[in-house]
Amino acid sequence: MNNKKHFLKLMIAVLIGAAFLFGCENTPEQINQIVQTDTLPAETGTNVELIFSDSARVKLIISAPVLERYVNDSNITEFPEGVTLKVYNKLGEIESTLNANYGRHFPDQKKLEVRDQVKVVNTEGHIMETEHLIWTEDDRMINSDEFVKINTGREIIYGEGLEAKEDFSKYRIKKIKGTITVDDNSNQESEEVQ
Repeated sequence: MNNKKHFLKLMIAVLIGAAFLFGCENTPEQINQIVQTDTLPAETGTNVELIFSDSARVKLIISAPVLERYVNDSNITEFPEGVTLKVYNKLGEIESTLNANYGRHFPDQKKLEVRDQVKVVNTEGHIMETEHLIWTEDDRMINSDEFVKINTGREIIYGEGLEAKEDFSKYRIKKIKGTITVDDNSNQESEEVQ
């Protein structure tokens, strides 16, 4: 009787083991469907700098704590933990700095798209803030269709949409929503809302 119980337990164990061995077989096609390698980065780097130059002169530097490069159909470089872009003049001095919490570089389209607390500062101390911005390499312009706030030190301008030179020396707000003028003499602000 004891041998029958032992034999029965042994047979159950063998059947369970066989079920695991033969039940977990996958074809390469099934594995490829589960593990989509085209959604994984081909290259990953930490504390990186991308230097863009012309005739051995640095024009701009993109730096980021994390870089993930994808070489699938989209062919993009992603900066999931933030990105900084510094634009340099002919003398090698920084003309403007752009910071954002997230960025994507599209090398085929020659553009950088940034979002989430985007801030641009130029040499005059003018500060532009928005949630989404696109920098295009060919025309060296920055554009946004989102809400923007520009602080010049003398006034604060609110609006929707922006076109600006990459050094932020000249800009145009597409739709001004309001202006606050800062009066240095009386430390009071006057507001003009449109």
